[in-house]
Amino acid sequence: MQKIVVSFMLIGLISVTFSCSHSTKTNSKNILTDASIASKDEVTTLKNDPKNYVKDQNGCFVWNPNAQPNDKANWSGGCKNGYANGNGTLKLSSKQATETYNNTTLIHGKIEGKVIVEVSYKEKPCETCIVQFTGTYKNGNPIEGALTFGNGKTKKLPFVKDKNGCLVWALNTTNNIQIDWSGACKDGFANGKGTLKIFSPKGTENYNNITLKNGIMNGYGFVKLIYKDKPCETCIIQFEGIYKNSSPINGTFLLANKQEIKISYVEAQNGCLVWNPEPKPNEKVQWTGKCVNGFASGKGILTYSNNKTTETLQGTFKNGMMQGKGTVHIDYTKKCDTCIVNYTGVFKDHKPIQGNITFANGMIRKHKLKTTANSSLAEEVVINEIVRRTVNSSHEYYTYGNLSSGISSPLH
Repeated sequence: MQKIVVSFMLIGLISVTFSCSHSTKTNSKNILTDASIASKDEVTTLKNDPKNYVKDQNGCFVWNPNAQPNDKANWSGGCKNGYANGNGTLKLSSKQATETYNNTTLIHGKIEGKVIVEVSYKEKPCETCIVQFTGTYKNGNPIEGALTFGNGKTKKLPFVKDKNGCLVWALNTTNNIQIDWSGACKDGFANGKGTLKIFSPKGTENYNNITLKNGIMNGYGFVKLIYKDKPCETCIIQFEGIYKNSSPINGTFLLANKQEIKISYVEAQNGCLVWNPEPKPNEKVQWTGKCVNGFASGKGILTYSNNKTTETLQGTFKNGMMQGKGTVHIDYTKKCDTCIVNYTGVFKDHKPIQGNITFANGMIRKHKLKTTANSSLAEEVVINEIVRRTVNSSHEYYTYGNLSSGISSPLH
């Protein structure tokens, strides 16, 4: 699978393309400026400011629904009734990048019509970072056009019109794709509850009883994938769970071989998604690093805390999971001499692969995870001891035990 994320006017639009392959893993594309993720409480506006707008240098309102604190807007055109209007150049600046909209038309602060957007980064952009968009906006949202990335490659923007002209964020942008939406259409975008069907040369995706807002799916979703040809054994045929911005974050994938793979992401305090396969009641999650594509990415510190334990993970993250060298430190509210308090080593997809385990009594043991020679990408059979969670006397501890098998996440 491949994950495509787009952000203009700092609007995070996330889509997952299901594809038939012999791997259930995804390759995330870092095509989102880091400034695009912000918690709901972080944006500071005046008491009477209209929702989802920010002020430019002259106090004129410009549409920017996901702005972060200290982001700046600069508009060279006119101002009508307090809102940016007419033709001009718009610049949206954050700590990471500046988006420049040349020769642009704004109506009531929102971009309308054809536009060319140039994205300049304060540091060298990654190969899959957006550097340009050429296309069309409607009501402040990009609806069609082409993205250019740091590596020079291009990608079509996947908004597609259904038979009634209603725009839906599609999972595929081939020329032969067709959309069927049974719900309402507001301001040109699919909105409300309904059934979505996406037809392509490879098959049909049926989304039943889902909710769309501005063509994007959020909340509960159930999708069945029907292939025209017999699907490969590890091809996804069904998903049921929770979506955020059209990306599945919690739920269960069903593969053609009947194997089930569960995914579990939670939001940190800044709205950034992190992997948490065993969320606890009233658990607080904090992440200090960057968000890319809505997921914790790069170097940082991730903390899970509840009334029993506090886990602190420090290292490098990708798609919300710790990868490579890192450390885990665990504090307990109740003393336990034989409990694990530290792990230092190498991680893959948030799982400890090789390193040293330190116990509260000072004992250190080496650890190495091994897999059988024929283990697949979707499943790995563990044949030695690894770290696991156990419950002892109604209190959670981390101990050393045997685990017969484990499933790796399909979203990484």
